[in-house]
Amino acid sequence: MKQLYTLFLFLISCTLTAQVTQFIDINAGSGNSSPAELYVFNGALYFYADDSGGTNTGGVDLGKEMWITDGTVSGTNLFKEFRTGSGNGTVDNFFEFNGKLYFTAWEQNEGITRIFESDGTAENTVYTNNGFSTVSPIVVGSKAYMINTTTKTSIDTNNSIYEYDGTTFQPIADVGSGFPQMSGGNIAKLSDTELIIYMRYMVGDGNGGSVDANNSNYEPFLYDITSQSFTLLKDIDPGNSSSSMSNLTHLDGKVYFEAENDLWVTDGTPSGTIEVAAATNSSVTNIANIFAWEGKLFFDGDDGTGDQLWVYNPSADNVVNISNISGTNSNHDPSDYAVYNNYLYYSGKDGQGSEKHLFRTNGTTVKQLDNVIKDVDEIVVFNNLLYFEGDDGNTGNELYTLDPSTLSVDQVFTSAISIYPNPSEAFVYVKGDFKDKVSYGIYNINGRQLQKGVVENETIDHNLASGMYLLKLVSDNKTAIKKLIVR
Repeated sequence: MKQLYTLFLFLISCTLTAQVTQFIDINAGSGNSSPAELYVFNGALYFYADDSGGTNTGGVDLGKEMWITDGTVSGTNLFKEFRTGSGNGTVDNFFEFNGKLYFTAWEQNEGITRIFESDGTAENTVYTNNGFSTVSPIVVGSKAYMINTTTKTSIDTNNSIYEYDGTTFQPIADVGSGFPQMSGGNIAKLSDTELIIYMRYMVGDGNGGSVDANNSNYEPFLYDITSQSFTLLKDIDPGNSSSSMSNLTHLDGKVYFEAENDLWVTDGTPSGTIEVAAATNSSVTNIANIFAWEGKLFFDGDDGTGDQLWVYNPSADNVVNISNISGTNSNHDPSDYAVYNNYLYYSGKDGQGSEKHLFRTNGTTVKQLDNVIKDVDEIVVFNNLLYFEGDDGNTGNELYTLDPSTLSVDQVFTSAISIYPNPSEAFVYVKGDFKDKVSYGIYNINGRQLQKGVVENETIDHNLASGMYLLKLVSDNKTAIKKLIVR
């Protein structure tokens, strides 16, 4: 009964109704297509998915490969198979440069992931023959910068930084006598002529090997594109330890990042590379999933009450918890942000469980948009809709959409609503002063939606097992929630 009461309180506290719908069940049945790496280019949405049952690929399991959609089910198809057979094509690292789409995928002849170039058509999607693979590419000015994960020379230049001008891939220009070696592909734009990179600067040791020129290991560096030089900004973890820097995010001429679980910022100078005092003073740590929006920084942080959605306002120099999720679960774990029409949409956990659902914030408060579709991530905006991966508990992880224009404020019915018989066996009557059609959802005590539809002739038929349920009725943007007992 306590679970049911908690669910009741949760449902009536949800003030937004979201029209979340499954866009397509690529891997038909309960199997997962697990759509990932969603990326919009030239009026189409590209993503990485798996139709292991072969429902949409001629009955053959082609593995997880690259798909494309124009926003219609009939226009959603396998784009290209990169790895023949049932092996996965390992499509990743999308970026746009000089009007073309770039990404990494399996190169059949070399048997490794390489960079591909595309104009958006399968026939003009080709291997660039650059000789190495990449992670975390960014475009600054007239070049794309990225980490080289495979090429080595006489000294250990693995994970060095390369640049691409549309024709030539080559090591990044450097007036120094050594070479930069990145970690994790963590790189961000500071300005049109400057990059912030998590790296170390290596020089030859005279014996065919290499040593760290600064004895700092991996730390934040500035690369000046004009002078072609590298500068160590701060040895955050002094000595030969690394600062575990991640989540590099540009905001208003500075780059914010996580280091040693804390929030840091740099303006590109050693003296301006400092901890964000407001976060430190608020005891917010375990920083993750940083996102810049409307002059503020949104991130996952924990002050000892669980991982919540925090906002840092540089103008006011304050840090505020805006999610304040509590209940049986205190970890909100916000991630996968997307901006649309003055709202920041994201994936997060509610106070009742560990599954991730769809939320949004106006920058001050947060609202859960749906409590049925779980495992939400990979959120992007395409054709004025939100597209994302989700799971309804029946058809596996598939591609879902939300039309933000359908979101409306719920109101509780003011007129009397009655349901009978209650306890019920195979059906229940719904009576009330409804001015519009009535849609319904039936939930079990764990919050899972078991049945939904439209009330026809004031009757809802069901074949529910004996137990207690919640019946949610929606009409004319008003909501009523009734306890339903089934014999």
